Amino acid sequence: MWTREILDYIEQNKWKDEMVPERLKCFFTTWTHEYMIGKNQDECESLLKRIYENAEVAGFMDYKEFKEYMLQFVN
Repeated sequence: MWTREILDYIEQNKWKDEMVPERLKCFFTTWTHEYMIGKNQDECESLLKRIYENAEVAGFMDYKEFKEYMLQFVN
């Protein structure tokens, strides 16, 4: 999954929509594993921030909680 495709997905689907959080977590985790991106790398943080802002997550959880959720399976 490319970063552009993840961002395209959240243009059409928001955090509140059914199964979107789970799908985004899956897409994001796959992206980090495929490109060997660790949770402490700048690319990871940058995409997390873009997802948080564009998927309208703020109304459901703060950034720290979101980050913990998304990084559950990322090394």
